[in-house]
Amino acid sequence: MSLEITRRDARRSALEGLIDYAGLFPPASLDMEGAVAEFRAARAGPQAWMVRRFIVTASRLEELVSHLVPSMEAGEEPWRLSIVFDGGGWPDGQMSDAATVRSLVKPLEPAVVADLAEVRLPTDRPAAPDEIAAVAAAADPAMALFEVPWQSQSLMEETLATISRVRTETTRAMGAKIRCGGVTADAFPPAGAVAAFLLEAARHGLPVKATAGLHHPHRHTDPETGFTHHGFLNVLAASVLAAGRAAPDQVVAALLVEDPERLTLGPKSIEIDGEAVGADAVAGARRFLFMGYGSCSFDEPVADLTGLGVLPL
Repeated sequence: MSLEITRRDARRSALEGLIDYAGLFPPASLDMEGAVAEFRAARAGPQAWMVRRFIVTASRLEELVSHLVPSMEAGEEPWRLSIVFDGGGWPDGQMSDAATVRSLVKPLEPAVVADLAEVRLPTDRPAAPDEIAAVAAAADPAMALFEVPWQSQSLMEETLATISRVRTETTRAMGAKIRCGGVTADAFPPAGAVAAFLLEAARHGLPVKATAGLHHPHRHTDPETGFTHHGFLNVLAASVLAAGRAAPDQVVAALLVEDPERLTLGPKSIEIDGEAVGADAVAGARRFLFMGYGSCSFDEPVADLTGLGVLPL
């Protein structure tokens, strides 16, 4: 009798559940019917294993529910939601959003599940520990992901330390989020800021998510806007290095790679300038650090990865 030894595939480890679908958000800005249809199509397609959650703002949650209730079919996989708390005024607006989530989603469980609560923190002052604890408690049982301001490294480090301390004290599920782009050039953080965020989150053992601007696998300049975008493979590779406690300059270098031949994802490893990081390290980084990223398109990253020869698996 022969024993078949199965080995982890780095591509599967890197990409499984990597994308939270954000079709409601710019630049796609689909209406609710269109976004729901696209998410359903993604979940029914051959790369369904790559998509995990549907992202919706708390202010549009009732609209989403009104679409889902009459359209869900028996046996349909549960809808896992990542809900962006968009109420004004910290922290009262976020507490109100949490109440909205409880009233609209709780009656629909297990067909609809509030998986993540994405919460933007104030940028002009540190969020107090009791404020973070209160919002996380209100969001429970969803994991609260606090969007950390990257413009000031000292504020970012202080905020991540506070989230980590509150998580330990309260034992609630918490993590951090970084915004990697937007509609203006100054919304795109420099590679050093992203690297510092990833390294500091890894040091505290905080899971993280990235959002905005990650439209393609590799770092590139958009010909229409002139904005330089981070690539989602760059952020993934940088996360793997950060999880392995690499030096800051190595993490920054991974974020700056633009040539697809210098940053590759294959069955055995991610390779950055010829240096391979194996599948087990990739899987560990995905499990304990990099949860994934939000994308307003599912078809684009799949098409890009197909063109690179990463897909299909």
